[in-house]
Amino acid sequence: MKNLTKILCAVAILFAVACSKEGATGPQGPAGTNGTNGTDGNANVTVYNFGSKTFTGSTTYVIPNLLQADVDNGIILAYYNPSTEAATAWYACPGFGSTGTYNTRYFFYQTSTTPSTYTMGVRLLNADGTNYASSVTFTKFKIIIAPAGTIVNLRTKKPLAEMSYEEVCKILNIKEDK
Repeated sequence: MKNLTKILCAVAILFAVACSKEGATGPQGPAGTNGTNGTDGNANVTVYNFGSKTFTGSTTYVIPNLLQADVDNGIILAYYNPSTEAATAWYACPGFGSTGTYNTRYFFYQTSTTPSTYTMGVRLLNADGTNYASSVTFTKFKIIIAPAGTIVNLRTKKPLAEMSYEEVCKILNIKEDK
């Protein structure tokens, strides 16, 4: 515990010292060149819109031409509009329904490889995890898929809390007075 306290104090002091010093203002840089107006990008985000669906317990939404890499390496968001709400209301899935009487959950699975087709299964559950047995209508359902632009694989290191004071000093390049 003493080592952890020393480590946290050292990190806090380094942070305070680094943030408290302000350098002199540098000279004005050269003016940039006027570029041409390019087209706006959208990071290859795809939105799948589905119409009204009434179901009990669970339902599915089929997404054609979706690649496994998009599912494995991107971000997937889902939103729905329950029939009991205004048409402008969107609820996040997973999450509690508009009345708080059910909880939405979703999962993906590949239903075809040629062409690649994925299905999003949506389940409605009670607070205790059992299936919600009443009928529900989603007037709209939206799935947003944003593939990753860059993937960085990080190797796992020993957690800071498990390192000795000396190991942390070495990682942070802190020289100890002996």
